[in-house]
Amino acid sequence: MNDFLFDAGNAAKANFADIYREPDPRPYFASLGACDYVIPEHAKPVFAALIEALRETREREHLTLLDLGCSYGVNGALLKHGLSLDDLYRHYADMAESDRAALVESDKALVERAETDSALTVVGLDVSPEAVKYATDAGLVDAGVAANLETAAPSPAAARMIAPADMVISTGCVGYVTEDTFARILDLTDASPGPSPWIASFVLRMFPYDRIALTMAEHGLVTERLEGITFIQRRFADEAEQSEVLKRLDSLGIDPTGIEADGYFHAELYLSRPRDEAAPLPLPALIPAEALAQGA
Repeated sequence: MNDFLFDAGNAAKANFADIYREPDPRPYFASLGACDYVIPEHAKPVFAALIEALRETREREHLTLLDLGCSYGVNGALLKHGLSLDDLYRHYADMAESDRAALVESDKALVERAETDSALTVVGLDVSPEAVKYATDAGLVDAGVAANLETAAPSPAAARMIAPADMVISTGCVGYVTEDTFARILDLTDASPGPSPWIASFVLRMFPYDRIALTMAEHGLVTERLEGITFIQRRFADEAEQSEVLKRLDSLGIDPTGIEADGYFHAELYLSRPRDEAAPLPLPALIPAEALAQGA
C-alpha cells in the first residue's frame, strides 16, 4: 500500500529530477531557490540538538552521520561546516560564470574558512553519482556513496562506509525511498560493533511512515513523531502542484488548513532510537524550543 501512496504522492509533485544529474549544484540551487526551498535550514538546529543528545547519551564526541539523499552535500555543509542555506544560495549565485574546477576550489576555500565540527564524520548517500561526486570533490562531505538501496544491497566498499553510522538523517528522500532502503542500512549497522543508529527523518505529510517505522521496530528501534509542529520544505512550484497535493492529502484524510493550503509543502519529524535510549528522554525533551522556532 505504501508503494502506491508513494507513487501517487510523487506524481502530484513537480519533477526536479534533472537538477540531480548535473556536474555541479548551481542548477539545483537555482531551481529549488525559485521555490523557496528551506527544509535543510529548518532541519539544521533540530539535527544539531539530536547530535548533541546522542553524544551525551553515548558519552562519545566523535560521531558518524549518514545523510540519506545527500544530493550535493547540503546537510554536510550546514551541520559539519556551520554554513547556512543562504550562504550557499549566495555562493553559487556569485559563482554562476565559473567552470566546475573553479567552483570546486571555491567550495574548498569556503569550507576551510568555516567553523568545522571535526568530531563529526559525514557520509553522503544518494542515487545520483554526479551529486555525490561533487559533494566529495568539494569537501562538503567526508565520504560519498552513490547507490540505489531500493533495488540492491550496496557494494562491499559502500557497505564499509555505511556500517559505522551513529545517526542517519534525511530531509526529503522518504517517498522516493521506502522501508527497503532503511532495512538495508540497518542490516549493515546491526552487523557493526556498537548500538544501532538514531534515525531522524523529515517526511512530507502526504507520505506514510508506518511501514518504515515497522522496519525500525524489527531492528529494535522505537519511532516517535514530533507532535504539533510541522516544518516548511518549499513553496509549491505552481497552482497545479498545490491542487494535486491537496487532493492527495484529502484522500488520506489529512487536513491542510493553515498548512499546505497556505502554499507550501510541510514535513513532520520522525525519530527512531534503541528502546533503552528512547525511554528516558522522549523526543520533545531532546529539542530546545529555539530549535523549533522555524517550525509551524
